[in-house]
Amino acid sequence: MFKRIHRFLFIAAFLLFALSANAIENIQQASALAVSPPEYDYNLIPGQTITGEFTVINNDSLSGNFVLKPINVTFEGEDALPKFDIFEIPAEGTIASWITITPNVISLSSKTLEKVSFKITVPYNAEVGTHVALLSISDNPNTADDGSPAQVGVGKLLGMSFIVNIPGAVTIDPSVNSYELTNSFDFMGMHFLELFTPEFKVRMQNNGNTYYLPSGTIVLRDSNKGIVKDLRVNESMNRVLPNSLRAFKVAYAQNQDALNKYNADPKNFANYLWYYLTNMAIGQYNADLSIDPRIKNQEISFSKQITFIVFPVKLAAIILLLIVLVAIIKILQSIARSKKQVRGRIL
Repeated sequence: MFKRIHRFLFIAAFLLFALSANAIENIQQASALAVSPPEYDYNLIPGQTITGEFTVINNDSLSGNFVLKPINVTFEGEDALPKFDIFEIPAEGTIASWITITPNVISLSSKTLEKVSFKITVPYNAEVGTHVALLSISDNPNTADDGSPAQVGVGKLLGMSFIVNIPGAVTIDPSVNSYELTNSFDFMGMHFLELFTPEFKVRMQNNGNTYYLPSGTIVLRDSNKGIVKDLRVNESMNRVLPNSLRAFKVAYAQNQDALNKYNADPKNFANYLWYYLTNMAIGQYNADLSIDPRIKNQEISFSKQITFIVFPVKLAAIILLLIVLVAIIKILQSIARSKKQVRGRIL
């Protein structure tokens, strides 16, 4: 009987350890069109004109006519999501009104490409700072399939960007808005992680009128101040645009291969077990942030620190549960032996 109880309890404990999050499958569709290069970044002065060209590539098996149009764009939120109006008639003085596309309607057959010319003419009264426009390439610039206004979507719009920087009384006002550990659970003012897989988010603010390219590191140190890992911030060199907030995400795993394998198939218990065991750690760690906005002729830097504790709470809870279960079994066995001895004396 007690052997069966033992077997049942250990199976139950093993199943408890198998808890893991369900996968959320992200499906990303790629557009059938591509543009090369994806961006032009110019430093121009008022009154200057510049010309260039780009290539529109049709990777689809279908053919069609496409309308090319420059549109003004702003960027919102910490992920710098573009906001624009595809039906916009560019107002005088905005960057979209400076750009001329030739031809502005192209016909692309399957698996073909076409070169398109453009001209940017900066007016003499152009505002100092950074100006950004997108090139929309739409197969239906007026209405959607149901007759409603067209919505931006795969196969409907593809953008490349034009960035024009106008010199003058340029103001650059960078700052670190926040620095946080995003995957921790907090208790009594301390950050705790189940595994040594910290995920950080650095928010950079720009209150100036031109962009900057922040660069930096997050240095992970153990309790003895030894360096565990140097992590790059903004490794892809994204801009923080004027009057905007931009978030940069940085992550680390003690065993990145195990994490990747687990993320690829999170329902596989073997993947989860390997990921859990190889990313386990116990101790206190510091994450020292150092940011350089990389502003020409200016020495500006920011530094902040986050302290967190890594402790495998799930494993500790399971071990504690097993200890309690074993203790209960021992007590039950002791009680059973006592009863058996009492019955033996009576007989």
